Amino acid sequence: MAAPDANRAAAGVLLALAAAVLVGAEGPPDPLAAALRAGDADAAFALTPAIVDAGHRGWPRTVVGVNGPVIIRRPPQRLVTLSVGHDEIAFALLPPTRIAAVGWPAQQPFQSNVAALARDHPAVGREPERIAAARPDLVILPGETGPDVAASIARIGVTILQIDQPNTMRGRLEDILLLGYVVGEEARAAALAADVAARRRRLAALVQAAAAGARAPRVASVTSYGGGIFTAGRGSTEGFIIETAGAVNAAAAAGLSGNPTIGREGLVALAPDLIVIPQPRAGADRFRDELLAEPSLAGVPAVRRRAVHPVAPNFFTTLSFWNLRGAEELAALLWPERLGGIAWRPFRYPAREGAPRR
Repeated sequence: MAAPDANRAAAGVLLALAAAVLVGAEGPPDPLAAALRAGDADAAFALTPAIVDAGHRGWPRTVVGVNGPVIIRRPPQRLVTLSVGHDEIAFALLPPTRIAAVGWPAQQPFQSNVAALARDHPAVGREPERIAAARPDLVILPGETGPDVAASIARIGVTILQIDQPNTMRGRLEDILLLGYVVGEEARAAALAADVAARRRRLAALVQAAAAGARAPRVASVTSYGGGIFTAGRGSTEGFIIETAGAVNAAAAAGLSGNPTIGREGLVALAPDLIVIPQPRAGADRFRDELLAEPSLAGVPAVRRRAVHPVAPNFFTTLSFWNLRGAEELAALLWPERLGGIAWRPFRYPAREGAPRR
C-alpha cells in the first residue's frame, strides 16, 4: 500500500484536535458490562448475540458464528482453537485435558500470553490433516478465516465454529461468554468477564483522575518490517488499546483504517505525543533508535520528548482480554507520575490438573 498523503493526514490531525474530548469521558454504560457488574450472569449471557437461547443450559445447544448456526451436541472434550486470542480464553476456562491442540503462534511468547500453558500441546496450522490428527470434536476458527480454508477443515467431519473478534471491549466480553457457553463452562466465563469489566472500570477511573480533564494525548502505534513502516488505524487492535487507555489514536483521527503502511512524512503529519512500537524487542529497539535519530522527525512531539516506547506485542496484537493489559501499560506511559508505580497484575489462570490428552 502506498504511503498516505501527508496533507491528508495533517488535515485529519487538525480535525481530531478540533473534536478532541476530555480524557476519561465515558458514554452511557454498556448493558453487558452493567450486567456483569451486578453479578447477573444470566443477563450477561442473554446479551451475547451469538447465543441463540441463553436460558438453555442443556445439550445440544445452538450458537451463531460467522459460518451460520452451529449445533454443539455435547460438551467438547477435545477442543482445537486456531487463533491466539481464543487460545488465551480457552486456557482460562478449560483444563488442559480438554484442549487437544493449539495454533502454533500460541506457543510463541512474543505473540501469546499462554505460551507456557500451551507448550505441551500439539501445535497445528490450517492444514486439515494436522487438525484431523488431533482428533478434535470442535474447532474454533477466527472470523477472518477464508471460506476455502474453513471448507477444507469441515471436510474432515468435525464441527466448526467461526467466531468474529471485533476490536471493542464489548467484543472481548462477548468472546469470553460465547466460548464459555460453547464449552459448558458458564460460571468460569462469567467470572472472567466480570473481572475484565471491573479492570476496565478501574482503568477508566485512574485515567480520568490522572488526566484531570486535560486534552486526550495523541498516540501512534508503528512497527517496521521489511523496510516498511506500518501504523494502526481505525478498527485495529492497537487502536482499540490506545482508545481504551484514554488517548486519541492519531492514525484513526487522520482517517486511516486497519494497519496500512505510512511514510516518515505521514508520521510527521500525525504529530503524536507518544509512539508505541509493538514488535519483538530487538527489532523494536532498533526501530526506536532510528526514529529518534531521523532529522526529518525531530519536530514530532513524541520524538522531541523522546516518548518512543517499545511495548509487549503479546499485549498489543493478540485478540483477547489481554489487550486490557496493553491499555494499562500504555496508560502508565502516558501518565507516569500518577500511574507509573501501579503494579498491574497479569490475569490469573485457574490451577490445572493433568496433561493434555494426545
